[in-house]
Amino acid sequence: MPIRHEVRGPVLWIVVDGHYDDAELHASWQRAFADPSFRDGMPALVDSRKSLANPSRELLVERAEFLAGLRDRIGPRLAFVVGDALRFGLARMVAAFAEQSGLEIQVFEDPRHAEAWLGEAQ
Repeated sequence: MPIRHEVRGPVLWIVVDGHYDDAELHASWQRAFADPSFRDGMPALVDSRKSLANPSRELLVERAEFLAGLRDRIGPRLAFVVGDALRFGLARMVAAFAEQSGLEIQVFEDPRHAEAWLGEAQ
């Protein structure tokens, strides 16, 4: 499974591994929301350090809109953790596209910094 979720303490992690499509992305979030450990408002972190995706600009816009639609479930902040410059740039583009929706996305290389940033909003 290229996308899985984990509830780690107060944070919902969406972990991406390899290639995936939007159907898998949407299903992973739905599985996470159905997990008894998940609570509405739980901050979320997308760990894409092992992602191999290279989506188009149009797909990035669609993903930003999808993530912005999750704001009621995950709160006003979403963290991305990346492992290379390409993923950093892609995540920053998603952040820019989602900004007008009121969802603040920040991109990190260190998951501890991502979790600390998410904790600041609590």
